[in-house]
Amino acid sequence: MLQDKVILVTGGASGIGEAAAHIFAEQGAKVVVTDMNSAGAETVAGAIVAKGGQATGTKLDVTSEAETAASVKRAVDHFGRLDGAFNNAGIGCVRADTHAHDLDAFRYLVEVDVFGVWFSVKHQIMAMLETGGGSIVINASNSGKRGVPGMAPYATAKAGVLNMMRTACVEYATRNIRVNAVCPGPIWTPAMESRLTQMKADPAHYV
Repeated sequence: MLQDKVILVTGGASGIGEAAAHIFAEQGAKVVVTDMNSAGAETVAGAIVAKGGQATGTKLDVTSEAETAASVKRAVDHFGRLDGAFNNAGIGCVRADTHAHDLDAFRYLVEVDVFGVWFSVKHQIMAMLETGGGSIVINASNSGKRGVPGMAPYATAKAGVLNMMRTACVEYATRNIRVNAVCPGPIWTPAMESRLTQMKADPAHYV
């Protein structure tokens, strides 16, 4: 199904994104691995190539629309087109009651988890419209579908991302672009391990 498809992964240097990049490659896709950690993205791409796959790695700060546009252009320049994307990059938040969250931290989380997804979806769709369609998957969260005590910024962002997905889904369905989301619960990743370490050190302030 994915043979020779070109797929871009955000947040691909570790965790869910890294695992997804390898699975796409094993299914025959050509993978563009992106991450804030440029060395990590290049390492994952190199590991795919070492196993006989096709991949390239590059730095991407999803809060920058210019970098996001450049990552899509890299996919098109390197592999000729963009057929799919897994928008996985995101961050979590410090635990606090809704009234106690820090404004700057809340704003930055929205920049990453909402605007970062919008920039990605926006430029991926533009590329796919040029070549007849494609498939976009957003890594959302179960936290976007229910109230989560202590996690107002994260739950708010993920709820917004889900409605962004629903809107784009109906807007582009007739133009052969599918837009979907996955909503995982807790998954053991380096980010989760770090958060659990923080919880042990300061259980009142972290989730």
